[in-house]
Amino acid sequence: SWLTGLCTHSEGFDLKVKVYLRTMSQNSTHPSAAKSYLEAIIPFHIGSCFVQIVDDVVGMFFWVHGPGFVIWNWKTGEQIVVRHQFDVQRILLPDAPLPPERADTLPPGTWDFAFISPRAFMLATVDGPGSIELFMFEATSSSEGPVHVASLRLPELQQGQELTSIPTHSAPFLAHPIPPGAPFYANQDERIH
Repeated sequence: SWLTGLCTHSEGFDLKVKVYLRTMSQNSTHPSAAKSYLEAIIPFHIGSCFVQIVDDVVGMFFWVHGPGFVIWNWKTGEQIVVRHQFDVQRILLPDAPLPPERADTLPPGTWDFAFISPRAFMLATVDGPGSIELFMFEATSSSEGPVHVASLRLPELQQGQELTSIPTHSAPFLAHPIPPGAPFYANQDERIH
């Protein structure tokens, strides 16, 4: 049965986002899901969001006061990764020194998110000339979080030019083996991002 996700978020001070896991055929809770919805606490109101589903993980990228994303294992209901630009410590302690890269925040200028495999994702940034940041992660929340594996810097911009957006797109992932005799299919090893 096919899986689809629907996003909602709460209002007020208790900000949470929910992704409901439904079958496309009967609009009922997906039988392989441990929970009928996935939930995460977020630090700010959401203006826009999108959901990507790859095998046993669901990722949701959102933004309004800054970007953020959550990755869950939709089969177990476990929240695996949460990252956002909102820095509570900076607001409470504005003069406190912070390490250059904090594990719970996003790279500067994060603009977009896309899975590149069931255990890897990329973030597109508009910082400087722009970059594509590649990360890998484990399938459980007990892991140390995503590991940054590469930065692909874009070429320098011409003087006076500024990068203001860098949208990305990844082709769909196939959830089931290719049936024999299928007239065509997308080869998972030949994906374009």
